Amino acid sequence: IITRLREMGWQIRVLTANFHAVIDPLAQLLGIEAAHVLANDLKFYGDGSYAGIDPASRLLTTNGKGVVLKEERGQE
Repeated sequence: IITRLREMGWQIRVLTANFHAVIDPLAQLLGIEAAHVLANDLKFYGDGSYAGIDPASRLLTTNGKGVVLKEERGQE
């Protein structure tokens, strides 16, 4: 499907409330540019232990995906 959409001139992007650590390898496998992957970041302390989710992520808000999609389309 992705190949066909590209042939039709579509630009493929990923917009998810999941995490870059999970999504980026899949996007890379599918040939989707890292700049076109919008996801949440996990935070870690200097010792490598888990510190939480980036609280500033718009994807964590109510209708976050819709807000981010509008921003990406220039419809802020």
